[in-house]
Formats: sequence, structure tokens, C-alpha cells
Amino acid sequence: TGALRLSRQNFVQDLERLATRLNDPSVKHFAVYCAGQNCEDSQLVATTLARIGFRPVSIFKGGWTEWKKAGLPVEKS
Repeated sequence: TGALRLSRQNFVQDLERLATRLNDPSVKHFAVYCAGQNCEDSQLVATTLARIGFRPVSIFKGGWTEWKKAGLPVEKS
């Protein structure tokens, strides 16, 4: 399914917009990352995703910059 933008600020709207992709049975893992290493948004989003039943959820601690450097998938808008 690739990477999806799911922000803390617009969590409910993003969750609704991405519901079909998030609930795809082929999705086996949710990795959450933030803008930078010192951002707490990823923790809040990951905790909320797990609380509402999305599992497993992990946090990529390096943030957006490290995510891109690692060549991990990104959704183009």
C-alpha cells in the first residue's frame, strides 16, 4: 500500500479519507514517522492507531528526513 499521510492535526479527516487503504487486508504493519527526530506527533498517532485496532504499529524514530534518506515509500499528492 505504501506510505500515507496521516497527520495528528487532521487525524479524523485523514483516517476517513484513507479508510479503504488503511483497512486493506494486505497491510501487515503500520510504521509512523514524524517531521523530525524530536517530534511527538508520531507517538500520538501511533498510540491512537493501536487504540482503535490497527496493529502492529511502530514508530520510525529518524523522522521524515531519515525516512527519505532510507528510500522508504512516500505517497505523492
